[in-house]
Amino acid sequence: MFKDDRILAFSFVAAPVFAAIFGFWLFKKRSSIRFAQFFLGQEEKAGNAGFMDEVFENQMKSIAGFKDFQQWCAYFVRFVMLSKTKPVYHDYLEKLLSPSTQLMWRNAINDETGNVSTHDNPRVGDIVIWQSYRDSSKGHTGIVIKVNTSTFETIEGNVNSYSGKTSEGIVARKTHDFDGDGMTLLGFIRLDRKLFKIF
Repeated sequence: MFKDDRILAFSFVAAPVFAAIFGFWLFKKRSSIRFAQFFLGQEEKAGNAGFMDEVFENQMKSIAGFKDFQQWCAYFVRFVMLSKTKPVYHDYLEKLLSPSTQLMWRNAINDETGNVSTHDNPRVGDIVIWQSYRDSSKGHTGIVIKVNTSTFETIEGNVNSYSGKTSEGIVARKTHDFDGDGMTLLGFIRLDRKLFKIF
């Protein structure tokens, strides 16, 4: 076999290997979003009394600490992030990512570890936080999966299948503009990528 033939043969073998490695890296980089997407359509029982899917309910309880009859948008964010971060950071994240959206925001603002920052503009993978107009102790949260020119897209728990943020709870994909969509948009929490298994 001539040298050029050996190079050609190597390229036929190596190219798929390198493509597979790159593809795996790309999948891992985005797998927290893919993980969240896997749960689209998961539905609560009436009145936040758990979930129709028993496996999902057990995961939300064992990983995120969900308790029946509680609003669960923040629990879903906790579930995704705790499932996709390195175990060494779990204690830290359990304290940071409060089941209360407003406490989660304050925790992120006051954090001094360098592991988290808050921003006015989103990136994919950020946690978005809104605040209720009527009750500043309440709000809503989701995970940013796409950023457009004038809107951003999220996966959120405890929303309905059409629009708005209600107690008719499913996991759904939503598109939002930056005026808050009926709530005050506080901003975006960004976790340092070193925390994640997959970034």
